Amino acid sequence: MKAGVRGRVTGVIETLPEHVYGRLASGDADFAVGTRIPPPSLRSRVIGHAYLWAQVPDGHRFAGRDSVTIAELVEEPLITVTTAHRVRQMFDSAVAADGLTYRAAAETESPITAQALAAAGRGVCVLSDDSHYGLRSIPIRARNQDLIITLFGVWEPLHFASAHIEEILTELSDFIGELYPQIWADPAT
Repeated sequence: MKAGVRGRVTGVIETLPEHVYGRLASGDADFAVGTRIPPPSLRSRVIGHAYLWAQVPDGHRFAGRDSVTIAELVEEPLITVTTAHRVRQMFDSAVAADGLTYRAAAETESPITAQALAAAGRGVCVLSDDSHYGLRSIPIRARNQDLIITLFGVWEPLHFASAHIEEILTELSDFIGELYPQIWADPAT
């Protein structure tokens, strides 16, 4: 993200997770929000956590549920993002840890495309993004706990606006805590 003189965000750049921190190095962004562990050469802090969701349209059998297990989910036609996304990596690891397999009905780089496919009835999409197109978001459970992804705020340590970036990330962290209050606490504790 690019921040203006008074800490206001002046632009947002969306990129694949594998390129997020590279955008900082190239000077394209003042700070980044990513799901991959940042390299030690960058300053970072955990700004929150988000669920891995199974997203379904209203008429789907999971629509009214509080959660769905990995075992139930792999029986459905799944719409996944590519392995470039940390969400997909976490989901694949959880499936493998339970000794299960699945075959994706569709795979896309774009979370919004995955949601559009789910809304069109092509399957259940697996994401950490907030839902669109009227989809219901249901937390995914594996081994008796919700699958949760960590969100990192990251910036160059010598950035001229380092103090402002930290303020922005604190505000963003507060917002994430309000949005997902039940998972704001460190899931490792």
